[in-house]
Amino acid sequence: MFTDDKASVGFTIGAEGQYQFNHILGLSVGALYEQIGCHYNTKGFQAPIAKNSGYTLHVDEDLSMKLGYIAVPVLANVYLWRGLAVKAGLQPEFLVHKKVNGSYNIVNEASSGAVEMSGQPVSPDYIESFNLSLPVGVSYEYHNFIADVRYNIGLMDMLKDSGTRYTSGSVYNRTLTVTLGYKINL
Repeated sequence: MFTDDKASVGFTIGAEGQYQFNHILGLSVGALYEQIGCHYNTKGFQAPIAKNSGYTLHVDEDLSMKLGYIAVPVLANVYLWRGLAVKAGLQPEFLVHKKVNGSYNIVNEASSGAVEMSGQPVSPDYIESFNLSLPVGVSYEYHNFIADVRYNIGLMDMLKDSGTRYTSGSVYNRTLTVTLGYKINL
């Protein structure tokens, strides 16, 4: 039902270790905390629940979600040229924080506008606690400083019982992360 989503800015913090097989191929594993979220411009939204039912959905405030995950990226790093690498792999993510804001009322127009039901369009209880994503990206290393850009493509529906209540289908996490780091040679 709500499709006009806007990305929220969050942060990522953590550490990664890498084993370098040769000058071209490396394998990295990390532990990261990632804060992600989205915002929907839903305040003032009104729509009939079903044709000629007499019930209308009224959204009182904007819907927003803020989620925090512990992510464990496992990436193959292929070095194309001095310090420039492309990377891809799998990233299990474990939900450790969830906050959903927003509220709605269902009004019975046939009964003088009486409020029949109210609540949140998406309850925090409907958010899955595990996600798996496919990170793809590029990094550049210069004098032990590393700039990394990744796009994480969610592979699992993040809502339990998707397609029920007020969701109109599956919802997948998609995140873009930009990180700066320092490499310590061991």
